[in-house]
Amino acid sequence: MNKNYISGSKPPRVRVIKHDAIILYEVTEDELQTLIKDGPSETLYLTLMIFSISLATAFLIALLTTTISLLIYSIFIIASALGYSLGIVFIVIWLKKRKLVNYTISKMYERWKEI
Repeated sequence: MNKNYISGSKPPRVRVIKHDAIILYEVTEDELQTLIKDGPSETLYLTLMIFSISLATAFLIALLTTTISLLIYSIFIIASALGYSLGIVFIVIWLKKRKLVNYTISKMYERWKEI
């Protein structure tokens, strides 16, 4: 028995399937960490941006098409301004994250083309 395995664990099963070629691409740990950390959050910021701007637009349309009291009017103005402001913040964050992830992926593809 191989001493590299933890006591009581079984070595992995290996299945061999005949292929013409096997291509392995190198990915650095930094690239993998960037994709793990920033990949899913990229879509989260896009979703939050769409939600914020949609909500702000709904408040603005309601504000412009109805007659309401001054207190409700003020609340709707604040909600619209806050929604548009957050939408702008989220789109800026999304664009930065998207740029970083796209740059990482393009670096990987360029390196793979050399192979």
